[in-house]
Parts: sequence; structure tokens; C-alpha cells
Amino acid sequence: MTWPVALRAEAFGCDRWDVFFEFGAPYGIPDIVFATFSDEANAARDDATYTERRDAAVLLALHERRSLPLNAVAARTGYVTSSVASTLASLRELDAVEQSARGWRRLAPCPSRLKSAVAVELKLRDWRRALDQAARYRAFADKTFVVVDERRASGAAEHRFSFRLNDVGLATLTPWTVNIVVSPRRKRPFDPVGNFLAGERLWAAYRDQHPRDHDAAALALA
Repeated sequence: MTWPVALRAEAFGCDRWDVFFEFGAPYGIPDIVFATFSDEANAARDDATYTERRDAAVLLALHERRSLPLNAVAARTGYVTSSVASTLASLRELDAVEQSARGWRRLAPCPSRLKSAVAVELKLRDWRRALDQAARYRAFADKTFVVVDERRASGAAEHRFSFRLNDVGLATLTPWTVNIVVSPRRKRPFDPVGNFLAGERLWAAYRDQHPRDHDAAALALA
């Protein structure tokens, strides 16, 4: 089912996208993610990516102009002080943060590299499980869909309300056609750290897949 769906990105409202398969997202592994990266964010950032949740949470908790004491950073992230101290030390080694007498601050803006993401869960028949998984992907994606085989789609189609209630789209798949049954609204992801983290992991994957494109872009910005 994967490739026929991947080739129909426009059916999911995707524009100027890159496709990723079996992506290790913060809240599971979507079968497909259509991602659009932010040119503005990538221009403002260096090459460093922060693919661990604790690193991302600590980095986003900090400011560029105002230092925060260690206990305040811990309170903002929900991690224990010792873990935050270890993370800050690691980020300092990467020249991402600095320490002063007043506490810690971030050295540069850190906008999300991810402009938009649509996560898709594919299932032959178990639409309830797929719905549960797709609802979790709303943490980092602004739209999510469940795609089921059209020959086994009657049960899911009869429960359209469940999909609308969870802001999850529903589509059916014939051999080469994707038909939208429920179209979800595009919404801001409900976990900012998860969205940022997804952008970091997707961008790292993109660089691995397109090293020449990334090198050319880096030269253009130099």
C-alpha cells in the first residue's frame, strides 16, 4: 500500500513536500510522513540537529537574551535537575548554550525546521488501531490520516464521527487511487517540543538522503 499512497501526496493537501517512510516520530512510527521544511528556519540555523527529546526540551526552554537558573530550566522542562545539568553540559560542548553567573542562555534562535507535516497510517483492516496511532501523531503533525483498503473500508466509513472527533482524516485506497472520506482541519501540533523534535529528525534524514543538495545549500548560505 505504501507507494500508491506516497505518489498521491496532493490528495492529502501536500504542497512542495518530501516523503519519508517508517519515520521514527516522537509518538510512534507513521508509515508515511509528507514534510515541508522551513527555508527561513534553516537559513537562521547552523548544521547542528538535536534528535533527542531532552536536548530539544532544554534548548527550547532557554532564551537568547535572558539567562535562567538551573532549577528554572528544570521546572520548564519537567526533567530532574541532575538530568538537565547533564544536558546543558552536552549542549555547551556543541556551542548551543553558555553559562554565566545568572544561569544559562541559548546562543542563537532555534526555530523549528518543520513548516508542515502530514502523517499517514496505513492499515488493511484494523482501522481502530490505526485511528489510535494517527491521533497520537497530532502531537507533531498538523494533519494526520488513516488510509485503509477500499475493499475493507466499510467499518471505518461507518464511524466517520470517531475520525472527526479526533481530528484525524480517513481515506480509502484502490490500486492507484486515494479517495478522501474525512478531511481533517489543519491544526497546530499540540506538542511544540514534539514538533521541533520531528523537524530535527526529518531534517537529519533528509540530509542523509540528499547530501549533495544539503552541501549546495550550505555553500549558498555561506
